[in-house]
Amino acid sequence: MKLFYIIIICLISSLSEGRSGGGRETSSCIADYLKSKGLIESNLGSDRPLNPLCTTVVQVTKSHIMDSVKLEVMSDKNMKKEVDCVIENLSKTDFSNNLLVVYVYETSDNIVDREKKIQEAQSKVTRATFDAFLRCKSEKNFGLYFDDLLEVDSSAVEEEEASHKEDYCIRKYIIEKRLIDLEIYNLKMNPKNLDTTKINCTYLTPKYIKDFEDDLVRTLLDDSSEDSAEEPKELNPIEVACLWNAIRKGKYVDEMIPYNYLKEFNLGSETKRNLRSKFVAFMRNLSDSLTKCTL
Repeated sequence: MKLFYIIIICLISSLSEGRSGGGRETSSCIADYLKSKGLIESNLGSDRPLNPLCTTVVQVTKSHIMDSVKLEVMSDKNMKKEVDCVIENLSKTDFSNNLLVVYVYETSDNIVDREKKIQEAQSKVTRATFDAFLRCKSEKNFGLYFDDLLEVDSSAVEEEEASHKEDYCIRKYIIEKRLIDLEIYNLKMNPKNLDTTKINCTYLTPKYIKDFEDDLVRTLLDDSSEDSAEEPKELNPIEVACLWNAIRKGKYVDEMIPYNYLKEFNLGSETKRNLRSKFVAFMRNLSDSLTKCTL
């Protein structure tokens, strides 16, 4: 219901702006337009035919009202689809005309039972907004429930596809840079048989490496604070940059990435021990780099 009340508030605000700054020409055009539609009393507006300029003024006014609603709620991304749905449904009704009727009645004095007619027009606006809101809410809730019953979760499929593409790019990176002994480890570049013509490794590989570097920095900083009896020290940007430079200069990421893929191979106990010793050694070197950056 939150969206419904936000829209009503926006509409009230739009009417207030119209009353304060619409101008006599705008008011006259709106009255002439509504009179030509038979929506207000014959004594309101002029007897002149509706001219193209007035038609444009009315269209701009209607658009301004809808834009005001969108602008107010678009800051909440979760509401965007609902707002678009409500606006689309309202555009198929007499909603905007009824809103203009409210505007004319509130800016005119020579009307019999003025307050009663304002309330009747406002009720039509509120009812139309509420009906549109309910239609969109039902479509969202029950439509999603139907999708859940019959369809595969598209977001999960997209995430899996993205993961496979990234995996291909990293395998390609390891093989082309010969980060492991390819004579010992026959790492497959494309085990999923993906269509590689649609994979942009120029983007995916650097992104993966950057994320890997960020995770490595966070891990090292967490480890250093846990090992210290003192309060964790917050590094300044220069110290963090020093650590990143040390990681890149020592090519630690290139050293570590292949370990994620060695589990595909049947490693003997001695091989695991050797790899473990090598891993511990270069991690110790990396920790030393952290210490030098923070002295």
